[in-house]
Amino acid sequence: MESAEVDHRGELLRIRVASPTDVHRVTELLQTLGFLGEVLANASDDVTRWYDVRGVGDLSREEADVIAQRVVPPFIRQHAPDLADSNRVRDLAASAMHQCFLTQTDSAGTLQVSCGRAVAEATRAMLGDEKAEALGAAIESDMAARSAFKE
Repeated sequence: MESAEVDHRGELLRIRVASPTDVHRVTELLQTLGFLGEVLANASDDVTRWYDVRGVGDLSREEADVIAQRVVPPFIRQHAPDLADSNRVRDLAASAMHQCFLTQTDSAGTLQVSCGRAVAEATRAMLGDEKAEALGAAIESDMAARSAFKE
C-alpha cells in the first residue's frame, strides 16, 4: 500500500497500491476488519477533498467542535444556567475531544469512554466534579448514539 486517504464524511477510503494484484489483498483485509471493501471506479469524481494521515487531524478538530456545539449548550442550560462563560466550557470540551481523537487508538466504545473522561477532566475546574462528570457522560452518550460502529 502506498497511501490511504478518507473523504470528508469518513465514508470512503481511497487506497493507492503499488500493484493491481494488491487490490484483492487490501479488499480482503478491509472485509476482515468489518468494512465493505470494494473498488468504486468513479468515487473520486464526487469527492472534492481527500484527507491523508496529516489531514485527519483537521477532520478530528472539526468533529470535536461539532460534538461540543451539539452537547455543551443544552447541557449548560439544564445543569449550569448561571455559568458566566459557557463558550469556554464548549471550547475546553472540543479541545479535550480533539486530543482524545488524536491519541486514542482503541475501539469506538473505548474511544467514547476515553473522550468522555477527557472532557470531564478538562472542565472540572469550571464546573466542579459532579457537573464535569455529567458533561463527560453526556459527551460519551452522544458519541455512542452516533457511532457508525455499534459494539
